[in-house]
Amino acid sequence: MDVPVIGNDTLHVDATPLMHRLAYETAKKVENPNPAERAAGRTSVYDTWLRVEPWMDEHGQSKGVPRIGSLGSGSDYAPLLQRAGVTTFDLWYAVDPKRYDVQWYALYHTEYEVFDIYKSQFDRDFEYLRAVARVSAEVTRSLADSLLLPLGLSDYSQALHKIHHSLDNDYGAALRNNLQNFDQLLEVITEFGQDVDDFERRLVTLDSNNPYIIRQINDQMMLLERAFLDPAGLPLRPLKKHLLFAENANNRYAGSSFPGLGDLLFQIDFDPDPQGRWERVQQHFSVILHTIQSAGATLREVNRFMMETL
Repeated sequence: MDVPVIGNDTLHVDATPLMHRLAYETAKKVENPNPAERAAGRTSVYDTWLRVEPWMDEHGQSKGVPRIGSLGSGSDYAPLLQRAGVTTFDLWYAVDPKRYDVQWYALYHTEYEVFDIYKSQFDRDFEYLRAVARVSAEVTRSLADSLLLPLGLSDYSQALHKIHHSLDNDYGAALRNNLQNFDQLLEVITEFGQDVDDFERRLVTLDSNNPYIIRQINDQMMLLERAFLDPAGLPLRPLKKHLLFAENANNRYAGSSFPGLGDLLFQIDFDPDPQGRWERVQQHFSVILHTIQSAGATLREVNRFMMETL
């Protein structure tokens, strides 16, 4: 958590996909700090969040859940995600983006950003600050107390399909003209989804009294994020290791999907050596394919590789 209250219209969350489900379930438990919203029957933080920021699909239809944004690098979580592969969650109370075309309040990072201004202009009784603290505390408690970590693996599978769709829309024609194996990306994403489905089926029948099984399952879920790191880093930003999510190279506060490809493809036609740039795209694309396949393999039964080998 960085700045907990920017406005007082709605909760806003940026997170990696593993945290989406937990964010929704937690927001449903926290009382709405806005008395007008409570009077309208929206009693939880989740209710107003869904009203103000519904998540729309590529066809303009609501998914029935609030929107969760991608992570940039404008706060302290960035090295945890990019270097250590720690699944990450950032939240604050925000303004309604449909009412105000602003991202931050005008006094942000000025000498006038002081306690009295916050109390008089943003949150007179600290109700919104308390709501953010409650969401954060409940997320922490749930992660600490749950027998099985409440992480949403299927949300990761859906996120991969979403960012593939975005990549295809933005660069699909150029990639197909220059990469013979571009369609393999959808194949490995589908295979990853099958690994997730198999893993979640095993959760239904696992022996919850066996501490070794519980530890194994929790380790597999906890370490999934790390499986998407490349030790060599992104081609143009070697200190950024996450192949799926990093900040936009042109706006460090905004998130970007398949950031290494985005960096290489940006203005590629204006490069003095476009062929050399496309060779780097091909190399990085192969790394992405291998990484997604490897991430799916980490979710399989730990002795499966032995059976496949034998």
